[in-house]
Amino acid sequence: MEEDVIFNDTNVTITRSRLIMSGKTYVLKNISSVELATIPANNSPFFAVAIFGMLAFWIADGTLKWLGLAATVGAVIGMVKNPANYSVRLNSTSGEVDGFKSTDRQYILRVVEAINHAIVVM
Repeated sequence: MEEDVIFNDTNVTITRSRLIMSGKTYVLKNISSVELATIPANNSPFFAVAIFGMLAFWIADGTLKWLGLAATVGAVIGMVKNPANYSVRLNSTSGEVDGFKSTDRQYILRVVEAINHAIVVM
């Protein structure tokens, strides 16, 4: 018996009874809720480079001073350009799991809406 496919693309397949994301299969009846979760970008490396760059700019002389300034500017640009990740967060009686992640918020939102629709029509 062929299952009705509700949503299908290269990363996610949703049917009336199953959800397949990132090569893992989840049974829809075991999922109690689904939500879009925001995973903040990890800016720690950029922050560390900015601190060392500022220290070099304040303490050093000559070329090292300007390298410190360049490192600080580069780190700040890196922090601004580093996107957050978004995840399809599945909740069940056994806990929660981030099923699929992407930097495209609208795509994750479409997947979450499709899963919610599948849960309703199941």
